[in-house]
Formats: sequence, C-alpha cells, structure tokens
Amino acid sequence: EIVKALEEVSKEVDQPMAAVAINWVANRPGVSSVILGATKLNQLEQTVGALDFNIPQELANKLDEVSKPTSSFLIRFLPRGYNPC
Repeated sequence: EIVKALEEVSKEVDQPMAAVAINWVANRPGVSSVILGATKLNQLEQTVGALDFNIPQELANKLDEVSKPTSSFLIRFLPRGYNPC
C-alpha cells in the first residue's frame, strides 16, 4: 500500500518516486538528516533535487496515513514474555 501511494503521489507531483520518498521523509517532524542510497549516477541525479519541490499537504497526508505503524509494530522489539507491569 505504501509503494502504491508513493507511486500515485509521484505521478501527481511529476517527480521520481525516490525523490518523493526522500522529500517526504526529510520533512517529517524530528528528522534531521536523510541517507541517500544511490549506487548509480542516475539514481543520485534523481534524488539530488528531492528538496527542490513541495509535496501538497493533501498528498503528504496520504503518505502519512498509509505509512502509520500498526499498534503491534513495536512489540517485535521487546523480549518474549516481557511484561511492563
């Protein structure tokens, strides 16, 4: 669902999916840096301009909604049998 929403937003703003993803992540509250994972020159070229455009709020909200973690997301990181009480 996340990739599908990312593809839709990418088409709406006429930007590559990688650039949209980096732009969206970089503009999330609490994010101070983003690591680019380009292995080819064209990937780097596509993502280097990722902050040179704005994602309209309604489209950013779409990405926010589809990427919300489920309530059990963090439970995977707790030791088996953990009881906070």
